Amino acid sequence: MIFLVILAFFIGCGDSQKSTTTTSSSSQTPSSPLSTPGISAQYFGMHVHDIANWPSVPFGSLRLWDAGVTWPSLEPTQGQWNFAKLDAIVSKAQQNNVDVLMVLGLSPQWASARPTEPSAYQPGNAAEPANIQDWRDFIQAVATRYKGRIHAYEIWNEPNDPTFFSGTPAKMLELATEAYKILKQVDPTVTVLSPAATEQGGLAWLDQYLAAGGGAVADVISYHLYVHPNPPESMLTLLMQVKSIAAQHGQSSKAIWDTETGWHSPTTFTQADEAAYVARAYLLAASGGVGRFFWYAWDDHDWVSLQLTNADGTLRPSAQAFAVVRGWMMNSNAPTCSSDAGGTWICGLSQGTVTSHVVWNQNGTSTFSIPQGWNPTVMIDDAGQRTTVSAGVSELQISPAPVWLGAN
Repeated sequence: MIFLVILAFFIGCGDSQKSTTTTSSSSQTPSSPLSTPGISAQYFGMHVHDIANWPSVPFGSLRLWDAGVTWPSLEPTQGQWNFAKLDAIVSKAQQNNVDVLMVLGLSPQWASARPTEPSAYQPGNAAEPANIQDWRDFIQAVATRYKGRIHAYEIWNEPNDPTFFSGTPAKMLELATEAYKILKQVDPTVTVLSPAATEQGGLAWLDQYLAAGGGAVADVISYHLYVHPNPPESMLTLLMQVKSIAAQHGQSSKAIWDTETGWHSPTTFTQADEAAYVARAYLLAASGGVGRFFWYAWDDHDWVSLQLTNADGTLRPSAQAFAVVRGWMMNSNAPTCSSDAGGTWICGLSQGTVTSHVVWNQNGTSTFSIPQGWNPTVMIDDAGQRTTVSAGVSELQISPAPVWLGAN
């Protein structure tokens, strides 16, 4: 797998070789398979608050949230537009072949139906606009300016949380309907995402929204698979519930994007756990059918507790794990993942006729019996470190940190 060697060199961990693998004994029989179609570069999404902190590892999609480009920032006074920051972000993304997902949401105080109401940001931001024409004008201005440059739009952020949206699902559907119509009129090729509800508590909101007809004005169902403080494996349960609700309302044919996930305070992590969570999250979301997965966030050093970078911009092991797992998955079919009762996971990856596997145990260290027919010659950990696997080795010690097993 030449691309893995190149990736490992890129992150500075790659071609160093450890001693020949030796191990001890056990067996495991996976169950509960999950599978999806193939992976694109755009699957690897990211949030970046400030483009001065542009990631030094490759990624394919950028979601604009907490980046200073919501409606209140773009039109702080009615009819007075400030596109300089968004122009710079879009240009930077284009230069790096990164797709932009623009979130359309938050009402400026001057447009808000409840201008003094508290929100997660400034007063009035969480309310719907008082005059629907102001919303139409905002959508028209953004869609027209960025036609051909922004290819995906998401309607609002976490509408089940009243600090982000204090209106009703019916009011959100009205906003989404107007936005969908204008976006498609300006550029029929754009992808429009549903409002992204979040966590377990967002399921009821999604159910109500789709029951009211929200699926008719969305090309993709968007959701935030936050499962904090639980491990990444818990995302699959939440994801299956989202898919079930979509199916109940005739939306099962539409892709599901996880447009924001990470782990936040007060939970703390060791650096090894940080790296393991990142790698497992991207593998598992893809195995469950997520079309794009956006990590929150590359340069957040406040709200999140699982950080990718340090305050000085240097990479943490979690950022290296992002680069490594991207290398494992790129140009492969989506992983087919399964687990056993003891917490051992196997994700199979196929690239043409070449098959490799990623394994870990979410509960701790355990002994893994290599199935007959795998015959791996190389093991690569989530830091990119390579270990030669000797011929005839049948067992490995595994941990919560995923390792890739394959051939040179």
